[in-house]
Amino acid sequence: MHQPRVNRGLALVALLIAAWTATPTSGHAQAEETGGIGGTGISGETGGIGGTGIRTPSGEETGGIGGTGVRGRAAPIIGYGPIQRFGSVFVNGREYAISGRTLVTIDGGAVPVAALRIGDIAKVHGIITGPHSGLALSISVRDAIIGRVTAVSGQGSAFTVLGQRVVAATFGKPFADIRPGDTVAVAAQRLSNGNWAAQRVSVLAPSDRFRLEAMVTAVKSGIVAVAGTPISAPPGLTAGLQPGERVAVTGTMTEAGLRAASLTRQPIALGAPGTRVEVQNYFRTTDGGRIVAADGMVATGASPKVNLSGLASVEIDGRVTAPNTIAIDHIDIDTPVAPDLSGPGTSHAEGATQTESQEPGNDIAEPQTGTDTEITPPDDVGAPVEIEPPEVEEPVAPTPDIEQPDISPPHIDTPSPHVDPPEIDVQPDH
Repeated sequence: MHQPRVNRGLALVALLIAAWTATPTSGHAQAEETGGIGGTGISGETGGIGGTGIRTPSGEETGGIGGTGVRGRAAPIIGYGPIQRFGSVFVNGREYAISGRTLVTIDGGAVPVAALRIGDIAKVHGIITGPHSGLALSISVRDAIIGRVTAVSGQGSAFTVLGQRVVAATFGKPFADIRPGDTVAVAAQRLSNGNWAAQRVSVLAPSDRFRLEAMVTAVKSGIVAVAGTPISAPPGLTAGLQPGERVAVTGTMTEAGLRAASLTRQPIALGAPGTRVEVQNYFRTTDGGRIVAADGMVATGASPKVNLSGLASVEIDGRVTAPNTIAIDHIDIDTPVAPDLSGPGTSHAEGATQTESQEPGNDIAEPQTGTDTEITPPDDVGAPVEIEPPEVEEPVAPTPDIEQPDISPPHIDTPSPHVDPPEIDVQPDH
């Protein structure tokens, strides 16, 4: 009684297998758009992260491309740098398509793709789909600084927040509308002179909360210095912490200073050895062909002729050889885009002389307050800085009521009956 049911089941399985093998496997064989920014999406299958995954030589699943429509062995890639534009997401000139399962986070919290902004410093985990294209499995964005502005200098070319001096990654005075007391979120990368080159600044609702993500410069009893800014922290948060580690600290701003509520280690994870990476950062030359960035990123194999100051944006294409270390395949050096606006007599609170090295010292620099000296920046040209002011309802001017004049045609007397009157076309005056 049971055998016929088994035969029917096998027949059904065979039928399904035949139908599956007849279905096109290419993601481009179907024209269905699966989403993304600007409607580009990924043609074909709907995409995703679960399923087969990308496996390391040890067999560990590192990402996942099941359901993405990408078949065969896909090469992983890490992109790190500011978001350049949308229509998918562009980072370092590579266009990353977005699927419905691309995980997007800002400061560790999941958000919709629409929350991303041009200028956000993003780390994209993806797979390569073409010479200049990829599929984003995840996009992580973190604001380097969130806090209250204490000073604006250079007539809007720089400002100070949490003791950190922020300059524009462009020429001009893009911060002219920012005022002391504003709460801002800053997407920026740190320069070798201690300043931050901002790609985007958002003005937030007033708040006492702060966030600072940078290298630890000193640890003492009850205090941790991050990028030179002292923050009071209970021993439980700083246990085992060493200078040179990259951390993210959040907490509250009080009259007595900054108080940490959380502290997490945040190394820039570039993936397993052999992973291809494309990064934009501010590197400076050290020795032996090594170039380093203030956030701890290291690249090797630079030409001896390359002499980088850490104030110019550098794009590197290479492969991971060790944690936070890249072997350079190709390097592009931009014109300096973040001028040193510190100048003589600028206080340490503005980040004038703060330098973050690979071997930080143990000194904690106390922030100072005072009047910022206005200094005109040099004529450097770079990418524009995105500033998002708070939403303000613009007044609507009433449309004036204009009454059209009433114009009548002129009256013409009829001449004598012995003379034929001329034909006159009267054109109303509009």
